[in-house]
Amino acid sequence: MFGIEYTSGLTVSVTVTADPGEGSSWVSGDPVISWGDGSTTTSVLNGRAYSHTYSSYGTYTIMFEGENECGGTCGDEKSITLVEECPEVTITYPNTPEISFDGTTATCRIYINAGTGETVSRYGTAIYAYDGSNWVELADQLDFSVQEQTVDLTWEMTAETDYCMVNGDVINSCGASNSKNTLYYKYTECATPTIIYPNTPEISFDGTTATCRVTINTNDGNGPYRLQSNLYGYSSDTTIVNLSDQINWSLATQTVDLTWEMIESTTKCHCAIVIENMCHASSGWVMTDNYTFTECPVPTCSFRIN
Repeated sequence: MFGIEYTSGLTVSVTVTADPGEGSSWVSGDPVISWGDGSTTTSVLNGRAYSHTYSSYGTYTIMFEGENECGGTCGDEKSITLVEECPEVTITYPNTPEISFDGTTATCRIYINAGTGETVSRYGTAIYAYDGSNWVELADQLDFSVQEQTVDLTWEMTAETDYCMVNGDVINSCGASNSKNTLYYKYTECATPTIIYPNTPEISFDGTTATCRVTINTNDGNGPYRLQSNLYGYSSDTTIVNLSDQINWSLATQTVDLTWEMIESTTKCHCAIVIENMCHASSGWVMTDNYTFTECPVPTCSFRIN
């Protein structure tokens, strides 16, 4: 008997179970695998895996037969249908920027190649534009009868929306899939947030607590975007303290004294902040210089009476 391992393509692998019986041996050349296309593999061994590559797709009957030295025989056969491997799906957004906007309508050019001989499947393929609060289905703008296509996907901007992105999940007709998103596109020009450390030195230390004064301006009239903003105090090269809860997330402009405790044996620290505003412009990481803690020397006081 034998088991078949196969998913797709022209190559099939089988694992055989072959025992001539107690005290007996196989006749010369047996057992034999007949692959169904005129090819054979002889003298196969028990528990071994054997593979065969066919020249064309189709249905084949694989036979496994053996005869031992006293004339006993055994046999097994199975049919298998070979199918072509499913090609990969390619998705790109070839324009720069990937999304454009004319004041009313957003446009995103998408290139899709479903793979040789395949088309985009209407079932399972999902392409959406997301504007921060709404999803717009765009898959119906594709051609489901072709392998390769370049399409200008269009949708209307939602009132008060200032950015959007496109998410593409494409499945081809044999089941292969791919997913790719665009970058966020900002409908309106978005000013970069500013971060300033106004004090000199930028960090002070009272023996226990480090303090860093920071002035933040999101430059868009709104508070910072919490999901993408971070404020950290570094008490050493490896110890980080999250300071994000010390600012007011509803204020566009604010000056805050961020504080954190020095850990034992720390000799230096610094502050690092990144702010993203609501229209998704980022300040990038802005850091203070390293502040070096110095121990206060112990004075010596003594006198003698002459």
